[in-house]
Amino acid sequence: MTKIKLAVFDFDGVLVDSAKDIARSVKATQENFNYKVMDEDEIITYVGFGAKYLIDKTLPGSTEKELEWYTNYYYEHAVVDTTLYPGVKKFLQHISDKGGAMCVLSNKPEPLVKKILKILEVDSYFNTVLGPESLKRMKPDPEGIIICMERNNAKSCETIMIGDTYTDIRTGKACGAHTCGVLYGIGDREKLLEEKADIYVNDLNDILKEYEF
Repeated sequence: MTKIKLAVFDFDGVLVDSAKDIARSVKATQENFNYKVMDEDEIITYVGFGAKYLIDKTLPGSTEKELEWYTNYYYEHAVVDTTLYPGVKKFLQHISDKGGAMCVLSNKPEPLVKKILKILEVDSYFNTVLGPESLKRMKPDPEGIIICMERNNAKSCETIMIGDTYTDIRTGKACGAHTCGVLYGIGDREKLLEEKADIYVNDLNDILKEYEF
């Protein structure tokens, strides 16, 4: 069984189910600026690529004003319905008990990720949280995962990237890390499967069938 020293997680759709709060915040922004209000399912298809991409797609022709309004609204309403996915805390605790290291690498604003992790009482598991503010290049560029590996003195063969979108799998592959696609997330499943990650799981704890920490 392959030994892993470092687990790097995407955030939305992997650790937390944030779909309802994101969709609600987008709808509030659409209403405030007199845009057509989309269905939640349509909004969620644009999640995972950063706030600017999300607003560009859901409020066509919008400016920085709409993006700022959305960002502020979502920050204040980020944990209304957002919860950890089943099995997440158990998996994090297992890695912690085994002495493994954990990081979060997200295209979501870093302060927001940290806020949600703290409210959900899992922030202490992660020694590094990286968002677009800390990076010159966002996923799928490997800059972020390389920083995580350097901070934890982990080689690529000792690292696994865990995500629910094709960008996460490409990020891991770009630096030679192991890759895991989660099938319960909010990313496009078909595109995720096309990336041929090393493993696919419906529960994070299933990773332990293939890897040990």
